[in-house]
Amino acid sequence: MDITPYTDFIKKTCKRLAYPYHDDIIQDVTIKLLSASPSPTNIKGYIYCTCRTVYIDHLRQRKFIPLDKTFPTSCALLSRELRDHVRSLPRHLRRLIWLVSMGCTYAELAHYTRKPIGTVKSELHIARKMIKARL
Repeated sequence: MDITPYTDFIKKTCKRLAYPYHDDIIQDVTIKLLSASPSPTNIKGYIYCTCRTVYIDHLRQRKFIPLDKTFPTSCALLSRELRDHVRSLPRHLRRLIWLVSMGCTYAELAHYTRKPIGTVKSELHIARKMIKARL
């Protein structure tokens, strides 16, 4: 698959997903796209999905660390108001929101918190509902 006409699109997409760490993701996406055998009909959509998948893989493997290791500033995309609302949540709900923002799955959340998946989903729903009510 020839990706030379789409290099700018790949760079912009990866930069939008993970700004300070986009170079690593661009490299992995390029390798993955060059090794892809079928040529999809919607190439830009395929490239975007590949970029997103590689970004999520990097998050799950913790290949890079967020900008700040503390919770309030680790979600760099959140507005100050939203961060204040997240900070005001009870500790166990705040922890769940933080883990979700880091890209953890429900199964990983259940493992970390030692709770059933249903309880984790319920608590996440409650946390999101509390944040939404305050906004």
